[in-house]
Amino acid sequence: VESKTQLLHTMEKIKWHAALKDLALQKSLVDALFNDLYGVGDRETRFLKMAEALQEADGCAKWTIATYYGFLLQPDPRMFIKPEVTKFAAEACGWDLQYASQLNWTTVKQSEALAQYLFEELCRMGQKPRDIPPLPKTQDGIPLSEDWIPLVVRNAYEDWVREEF
Repeated sequence: VESKTQLLHTMEKIKWHAALKDLALQKSLVDALFNDLYGVGDRETRFLKMAEALQEADGCAKWTIATYYGFLLQPDPRMFIKPEVTKFAAEACGWDLQYASQLNWTTVKQSEALAQYLFEELCRMGQKPRDIPPLPKTQDGIPLSEDWIPLVVRNAYEDWVREEF
């Protein structure tokens, strides 16, 4: 999936895939990802649990990894946070991003508010945004539905169960 969007850097993909293959981390990462995307309760708590799980995985506690799947599943209201670009946009708009490099809910909330503000301003000026990413496609070019995310999570979980038991 990650190779279809080109949003994650090669090293981020390598670290993320290595973490998902690590038997000591696999279940907590998959559970945290699934809960962040589909869990019950408020998003802040779900995101913070995901951030906590990513802290345990070498090189994975990054904004890009933490916000990637949520953005693909729900580009509105979620935002893919690429730190330097997001900070640049915030500064250009005079937006108080309250950015911190450590994963935290305030930066998520402020980034999503910035994205909503920019979207509304572009629409107000008659500029329809053109860079909202399409859903990834299969090798045959067929667009995937949002069902692909649970498939990724389920496959990683099944790998963990197979290896563990």
